[in-house]
Amino acid sequence: MGGIRCAKEIIDNMAALVHQMKCTENTIVEYRDQFNVEPTQDQVKEFISRTEAVAKYCQEILDYLEQQKAI
Repeated sequence: MGGIRCAKEIIDNMAALVHQMKCTENTIVEYRDQFNVEPTQDQVKEFISRTEAVAKYCQEILDYLEQQKAI
């Protein structure tokens, strides 16, 4: 399996993730400024853990693509 359909699914999901993260960023800034409300320390730790996992997997995909290009 692979090909254009799989690439499109990754790209589409990435766009959705980036959109949601930008919305979250905007809300955090707005609520911090207007209501003095921020995410909890536990939320920060969990967010960092999850984003590190996604970043690591993105690097695995990049490494795979680089290997395939060389073949």
